[in-house]
Amino acid sequence: MNILTTERLRLRQYQAGDKDDFIVVVTDQDVMKHVEHGAVNLETATSWWNQIINTELKGFRWRAELTSDGSFCGHAMLNEYARKESYELGYILKKSMWGQGYATEIATAVKQFANNSLGLEEIYATVDDDHHASIHVLEKTGFSFLEYDFDEAGRFSVFINRLIT
Repeated sequence: MNILTTERLRLRQYQAGDKDDFIVVVTDQDVMKHVEHGAVNLETATSWWNQIINTELKGFRWRAELTSDGSFCGHAMLNEYARKESYELGYILKKSMWGQGYATEIATAVKQFANNSLGLEEIYATVDDDHHASIHVLEKTGFSFLEYDFDEAGRFSVFINRLIT
């Protein structure tokens, strides 16, 4: 079990009791505005949850919680990124956790895991062009703009972080 820790957060594998927290976040329209196709309905959220809890997805997913009291902060992930044959960093924070530096802590912890535990030389992150807060987090944690890419939802930015081994 991969538990990652930061100054204020613990990132741990999901457990059955975490379902409600996960579903609340991925069904929130404000939170999911810049994530894939936006907020999902309860059926899709439950399907995602089942894939996570049954470890059917490739990559890594963590519940991000405050070390002070164990309360849910958000979701962190390191997914396989087929477009680049590598891994992609991602995070989703509860609205009440925005603007407090938690995304930066999550990105830093996941980067360190990618380098130290997986031996990866680079990881990617994708972000909507107008999601300035996430772009700032990526730049702050050592990512740099690589290129624009497109999918069925439109154009997005691809960032890269070349990890030092």
